[in-house]
Amino acid sequence: MPVLPHAAVGLGPVPGSENLTFDVALRPRDPAGLASFARSVSTPGSPEFRRYLRPSAFASNFGASPTSLRATVATLRSLGFRVAAVSANRLLVKVSASAAVAERAFHTKLMGYRLPSDARFYANVSAPLIPSAIANGVQAVAGLSDLPFWHQSDIRGPVPVATSHRSHRLDVGDTVPGGPLPCAQASQQATSTGPYTADEIASAYGFSNLYAAGDLGAGQTVAVFELEPFDSADVATYDECYYGATQGAVMSSAPQLNVISVDGSSGSLGASEDVESTLDVEEISAFVPAAVVDVYEGPNTDTGPLDVYNAIVTQDRAKVITTSWGACESQAGGRSVVAAEANLFEEAAAQGQTMVAASGDEGSSDCTDVSDNPIPSPAVDDPGSQPYVTSVGGTSMPSLGSPASATTPAVAPTQVVWNSENGAGGGGISSDWVMPAYQLYAAPALAVVKSYSSSKPCAAPTGYCREVPDVSADADPNTGLVIHWSGWGGWSTIGGTSIAAPMWAALVTLIDASPACKGIPVGFLNPSLYSIAGMAGDYATAFYDVTKGDNHLPGMANWWQYSATVGYDLASGLGTPTANSMGGGLEAMLCSLPASGGAAYASPTRSSITAVLASVKAKAAASSWIKVTLRTALGLPIAAKRVILVATVTAPSAAKLKIQPVSVTTNAKGVAIFQVSDTLIQKVTYRATDLTDGVLLNASATVSYVKP
Repeated sequence: MPVLPHAAVGLGPVPGSENLTFDVALRPRDPAGLASFARSVSTPGSPEFRRYLRPSAFASNFGASPTSLRATVATLRSLGFRVAAVSANRLLVKVSASAAVAERAFHTKLMGYRLPSDARFYANVSAPLIPSAIANGVQAVAGLSDLPFWHQSDIRGPVPVATSHRSHRLDVGDTVPGGPLPCAQASQQATSTGPYTADEIASAYGFSNLYAAGDLGAGQTVAVFELEPFDSADVATYDECYYGATQGAVMSSAPQLNVISVDGSSGSLGASEDVESTLDVEEISAFVPAAVVDVYEGPNTDTGPLDVYNAIVTQDRAKVITTSWGACESQAGGRSVVAAEANLFEEAAAQGQTMVAASGDEGSSDCTDVSDNPIPSPAVDDPGSQPYVTSVGGTSMPSLGSPASATTPAVAPTQVVWNSENGAGGGGISSDWVMPAYQLYAAPALAVVKSYSSSKPCAAPTGYCREVPDVSADADPNTGLVIHWSGWGGWSTIGGTSIAAPMWAALVTLIDASPACKGIPVGFLNPSLYSIAGMAGDYATAFYDVTKGDNHLPGMANWWQYSATVGYDLASGLGTPTANSMGGGLEAMLCSLPASGGAAYASPTRSSITAVLASVKAKAAASSWIKVTLRTALGLPIAAKRVILVATVTAPSAAKLKIQPVSVTTNAKGVAIFQVSDTLIQKVTYRATDLTDGVLLNASATVSYVKP
């Protein structure tokens, strides 16, 4: 049930005759099988790696079974609901009924409320109870409230600052043909207020070599999630500024720019009510000028976000999805609705769709009240916290650096965690999700598991909870992006993680379009990103590791203050990208990851890990040994691979563990052996990773350390 704003005033029961619309979200027929496939298809070295499903295959393999679907529809009709549609993936049933019918069917009451702004909404006063006849097949019911709980990632308006901090600003000689080239008005706005034009941000993150090679995103489609319309006139002005009148006109109209209406949204290219949607479209358009941009617009209601994501995923028109909208986990519609979202994001991963989301702009305290003031408690943003979404945090970029020349090497941009009077990049520990394998078993050098990692917020039975963000990019309004929005009088400047997420979406679009990827989308990013970052040489080539700053808002308690560190941290994730450099970059790394089940790569399922002694005394002088055997999908041993072992316990117990050596290279039989010991009485689970190729083994081994 929704969390009501404290300032809401009750208006009494909703009239029983009022007609309402609902989503009945169905459970996948094989939830464990879906999770396993989504993980395997996204994990480098897996036999299923990047062998994506088509939507029709998804429905037949993982959607609700025809028998269960028929029974659910029949029961809903018998209760008085009108069934409007069943989604193609068989995971959503759209129904309508009077308020009285809904109250009887779901055993709750609907009440009306008024906010101080005079906005009115209705909400259920208790959690719905699903009718017993269909309870096993139903994941959630959405639509019992129309409180708009999703918000933009608190994008910030113009902030005038001095420009003397900039060590380098691009000039015409630095630009690359084909990429964005700003008109005089955009450049003047950047000069007068400090933030950057699109070409400068693109250059800072290594897009220039992709543009120079002719990669402008042709043949790719980006889906932009929106809960409001955008201003087409502003987008047209922006595109013309960067690409000229002829190309700009093509970019800002169908078939290159399309609006897909969901749940009766206007679907028109008219004036927007807010800057968010216009910003998203302008930024994507500038960075990938040859890509198709599909803007999915729905209402900001209880059912709107679910329906928009369902449309994007089931239509599968776009292989890259970006959203700058979200809600803190406790205000995101309830656990059951969030779980229904998760099914859609697993489907996206199974189909090879990349999903990136802004992490929010309230630092480590993501929840806000009805007046948009931070609530003083640690929290993170949904959908960024979802295990199959890449969460994008925020940095400040006081210096652009400089591109390489014939006589000088490139100079990386200077970046710190964004934390200013305007906000801070979102990051922290999820209360909804356990830590996924790509974080839990990441290379030890990344230090994903820290002293403050915890199992408590999400009540994980073992291990820890999901941590965000995964990556980051420029979000500080003082070093942000120049846009065109008539609501602020034309050329303006903006910041927030709302500019960071679309930048990552544009980067993935360019990589998908790159000849190096041979037409295969990179899909769900996180397993690949953590794998690449876990290899020391590749990390430095593909990422800028942000090591300064924190995302703790002033005035908030210090006990959830997350500072940037070497490797992974909850303020900047793995860092910001280097798309393409003379030494490689993220494009080269993502496109060259091991192919599905190749003979030279370890199979996560055929490889094994065993404990020589399953029980050993808990003292320094006693040891067991963990044997890891790497095999291909055909069962053949794999030699000369560097293997690491990671232990899973609850901190601070990990400090008593010993694993020797840190890494082992497999012998001719594909075997690596580690010596393990512990001085605490506990059970320890060990997992192994082939660090050479970034392959995490599915199996684990457990050793019980007993009283001496």
